[in-house]
Amino acid sequence: MLAGISMPGGVSLSFSHEPCFREAIEVEGRDARAIVAENEGELGGVALMAKKNCYLNGKEKAVGYLSSLRLAPDFRSSLVLARGYQVLHKLHREQLSRPPFYLTTIMADNEKAKEILTSGRAGLPNYHFLSGYQTLLIPLVHHRFSLPEGVLIVKGEVVKAEQIVEALNRLGQGRQFFPVYQKEDIEKDSGLLRGLDEKDFYLAIEKDRIVGVLACWDQLAFRQNVVKEYSLRMKLVKKLFDALAVFTRMEPLPRIGEAFKSLSAACVAVEDDRKDVFRALLRYSINDRVGKGKTFLYVGFSERDPLLVVAAECLHATLRSLIYAVEWGEGKKELDALDSRVPYLELGSL
Repeated sequence: MLAGISMPGGVSLSFSHEPCFREAIEVEGRDARAIVAENEGELGGVALMAKKNCYLNGKEKAVGYLSSLRLAPDFRSSLVLARGYQVLHKLHREQLSRPPFYLTTIMADNEKAKEILTSGRAGLPNYHFLSGYQTLLIPLVHHRFSLPEGVLIVKGEVVKAEQIVEALNRLGQGRQFFPVYQKEDIEKDSGLLRGLDEKDFYLAIEKDRIVGVLACWDQLAFRQNVVKEYSLRMKLVKKLFDALAVFTRMEPLPRIGEAFKSLSAACVAVEDDRKDVFRALLRYSINDRVGKGKTFLYVGFSERDPLLVVAAECLHATLRSLIYAVEWGEGKKELDALDSRVPYLELGSL
């Protein structure tokens, strides 16, 4: 379904979940569900709903996620959209421990989607804007950096999964919506962190204490962003990029019908938002992945996040989107109670 609907832009993409759709959507949350729109056997729309425990004001609570809303051109009507949200609302109400609201994102330049989805018309739920969100596409080329005094960076395989999880949950409480992780999420090759294990983590250690975490998540084995078309401008960019890739040990941009071979920065947590620690973690991880068959590291942050400016020091392209909280009249109180902590979304789960 998703593979058959392209997202327009300079690079037109379709989103594939091969070889198993059900396993691929595990990363979006626990109890992940998909709804589809069909007419006489023809699939024309899809949306995903999931939930997981996250930190709200530093306390563990259930948070929902809505994602992958796609409609084929022949299905793009207010009636189809309204009926889809009615089904989502029904699924929401059937949950025994239902979250008060659902997080979702809309591309910043998708004016039509913003206008329709946030209108509140035709029985649509309430959309509350939370923050801008930037995804940086950082080429995997060598970056210079220096370690902060007294800080050591090691790979996650030299410590136990329990230690990584302890650090993530301790440091993650400083962000709104940071997922609550368990050691099984790292140890199992399924669930929230499918395809991510200890060797993919990078840890900043100071005085025998983990003060920063970042992981590089390769999801190509179960989720693919496949190129359907390049605009004329992007065809020229691809020629230039591919020529440079020969000299920089990067993978070239994919051809039509091929998927991007990239990584997503995941589980990003740094004590006291220390920019020197995050700069070292980010650049160390990038350097460690140079020449290993990947093109970009995707790094995503709320526009309110102080770590965004550090990531933006690297050569990058930017994709902008908007974070909303969606609720059916039950979550406004919870949203109003949120304090000023910066929102965090796990990029690889979007």
